[in-house]
Amino acid sequence: TVATSPAGDAVIPLKTATPSPLKQALRGFSLIELMVTMAIVGILAGMAWPSYQNLIARSNMNSLGDDFAASLMQARNTALSKNMCVSMCISTTTSNALPVCDTSPEEWQKGWIIYLNPSCENNQAPTDASFLVQARMPSNDQFQLTGSALNRTHIRFNPKGGLLAFYNNSFTLNYAPNPTLNESYGYNLCLSMLGRVTKIPPGSAC
Repeated sequence: TVATSPAGDAVIPLKTATPSPLKQALRGFSLIELMVTMAIVGILAGMAWPSYQNLIARSNMNSLGDDFAASLMQARNTALSKNMCVSMCISTTTSNALPVCDTSPEEWQKGWIIYLNPSCENNQAPTDASFLVQARMPSNDQFQLTGSALNRTHIRFNPKGGLLAFYNNSFTLNYAPNPTLNESYGYNLCLSMLGRVTKIPPGSAC
């Protein structure tokens, strides 16, 4: 039935407008909803932050240790392929055109170099840029890599890939800000007299 006006004219009934789904989706959040959401996100972030920090520490420790082990193997392989002595030493001048070896301190995370050492002399710095094989830039000092032998700042490989001077060549990874993570994430590196590198659990002897 169509309603009529007093004048007798037909009147079309009006329909109540309903908002479209798109407009409902674009309505947004109320201030209270936004505050509750931000509070939940803050709580979750606070719970996850320590785990995230530990994950970053583990990643950086592994990166430093893996790079060091790979460099030792590169030095050994270079000695074998070139049939000459090759040295690897701590260096804090790796950005220089001709970096030099450091005699102290014994902290390999400060950077190191690999170079040809035809004279096989101990603590002999590279005399020419063409002798340089690799220059590894320093790492964050929070992640430490030290050797067990005192003044172990210089490693020499003979033409057969072995060590020219053998000590108790173990190297330890440490996370300075939180040493308790060393047991979970750290490991030691052992360098044998034959010049081979192996990983062992922290606190273990080579």
